[in-house]
Amino acid sequence: MRITSNAIFHQLTADINRAAIRLFERQRQVASSRRMATASDDPVGAGLAVWLRESVSKLLQAQRNGDQAEARLQASADVLAGILSDLNDVKDLAIRGIDGALTLSDRQNLATQVNQKLERLWSDANARSIDGFLFGGTYTTSTTGVLPFARVPLTGEMTGVTLASGIDGEVRAGLPGGLQVVVNVPGSTVFTSTLPRPDMFPLLITVRDQLRAGNVAGVEASLTDLEAAIDQVRVVSADVGSRIGRIRDIQARSQNDLLALRGRLSKIEDTDVAEASIEFQQAQNVYQAALAAASRVGQINLLDFLR
Repeated sequence: MRITSNAIFHQLTADINRAAIRLFERQRQVASSRRMATASDDPVGAGLAVWLRESVSKLLQAQRNGDQAEARLQASADVLAGILSDLNDVKDLAIRGIDGALTLSDRQNLATQVNQKLERLWSDANARSIDGFLFGGTYTTSTTGVLPFARVPLTGEMTGVTLASGIDGEVRAGLPGGLQVVVNVPGSTVFTSTLPRPDMFPLLITVRDQLRAGNVAGVEASLTDLEAAIDQVRVVSADVGSRIGRIRDIQARSQNDLLALRGRLSKIEDTDVAEASIEFQQAQNVYQAALAAASRVGQINLLDFLR
């Protein structure tokens, strides 16, 4: 069979085009560090990459939830530490108040100090984080503008506290692994009465008023309730610390999961630069060899033919 010059040149042109396309593809992979330019380059890999990207996105959101939950619980732990310190101070003031050597004026001075602790306790009960009241449960001020623990009266010396509905509510957040965790401290677990725990605000108001009146027996009767209130804050603080530790463990494990997902995604989408560089050099050699072979065929210069 006779092979014409046209057939030879057509074959050479096709070979050069294939070599050029392969060279361009390897050059693109090296320059962009991306193995796939379009889904058609690897349909199966592209589908898996979509799933992996969605998984990474969901895990990152869960990690953000975990960070916010830890921050909120840590803020609650810090406030609880202050409350515990103030309650111990009130207990010490009450013990000093039952000393028979004190005068009425001395006890009234102690009452003033207890009142200062009471005001700070009220402020701590209404402490806020970036996403709401630390001890307000599910209560918000979006409609009423009233604090979850509203003082009575609004001005002057406090004689009582009105509790908003929802302070016993739990706020949950989704963490990595589909886990749900309570990220708040319901105010009812700290400040309100559940036997043997007393209502904290009425208790401090009673201690203040009994000291001011010089009623030693009344002050002494409050010591048991003060100890119960202190114990309850310790219990709640320990629970908060336990939840913080659990969140940190979950976050640490999720970081390993995130690295694994990103590693799988990288194997599908990203170029192995060392391997791609070798393949690029090989493609370049093939392309140059094809050009050289074409230039030696016949008397007609390939570039002239292409014109």
